[in-house]
Amino acid sequence: MNNSRYEFIRAQLLRTLPAEDRKIFFMHEKLESMLADKAATEEEFFSLLVSNSPVIQTAAAFSLPADFVFEKVQFIEQKLHELTEETLKQALIFETSSNLSYEENMKGSKRHFQLNVPAFSFKK
Repeated sequence: MNNSRYEFIRAQLLRTLPAEDRKIFFMHEKLESMLADKAATEEEFFSLLVSNSPVIQTAAAFSLPADFVFEKVQFIEQKLHELTEETLKQALIFETSSNLSYEENMKGSKRHFQLNVPAFSFKK
């Protein structure tokens, strides 16, 4: 469940990125993921990263210097991890199954939860 919460909060934080940064980040992430899917081993993945650099491809697509894209992606990844961890520490999860009516509880043996997270934004 903790991993699910992490991914949920991470996805929500990514939505708060400025549009241009979000496009750059998602393109880089997609290209890197495609290389990871092609690779059978970690060594092969690193080889693919060198020969098909997602940074260089993203930089070319946005007509930006590669070092700018590299620094931007690194900054976003670091800040994203920090903000996700910080938000996750403050998030509370409550089981709300007992708040349902008897009929709703009898429909199945499902448990219901509510995730409360503080307001968060990448723009902190």
